[in-house]
Amino acid sequence: MDMKKAMQERHTVRRYTDKPISREAAEQLARLAEGLNMEHGTAIELRTGDSRAFGALTRLVLAKGVHNYFLMAGEERPGQVSAYEGDAPEWFKEGVKAALLAPTALNRQGFMLTGSGRRVELRCENGIFSGVDAGLVKYHFELGAGTENFEWV
Repeated sequence: MDMKKAMQERHTVRRYTDKPISREAAEQLARLAEGLNMEHGTAIELRTGDSRAFGALTRLVLAKGVHNYFLMAGEERPGQVSAYEGDAPEWFKEGVKAALLAPTALNRQGFMLTGSGRRVELRCENGIFSGVDAGLVKYHFELGAGTENFEWV
């Protein structure tokens, strides 16, 4: 398949309705979220008739018409973003420290750096900003590790 054909056939459709959810349904969903919060230590909250969680651009493009949604949060944990075969050299550790400072999309660190010898591989989570994230993480890693110390796989 060529790129023009792929462009025509691949697209995302998001259609949301302005129809409010019933009071009974909202109460049932809120109780469910409360139970899950107690059971799993999460912070899930139902928001109805509200679109303030989305920025202006998101409201116009990705979440047009969204007024009912769940806010979901969990306990912050240290993210595992690197692995090295054997004892990691100082340049790898410094590269990882620098990569953690990269301003990734959505303030997530959805990447994994793996190393073996002088070889380093970067994998980023799939998503709309994964290409941007990969560039930012690579640049930061290179600054921290020094490009003379490794090669990208």
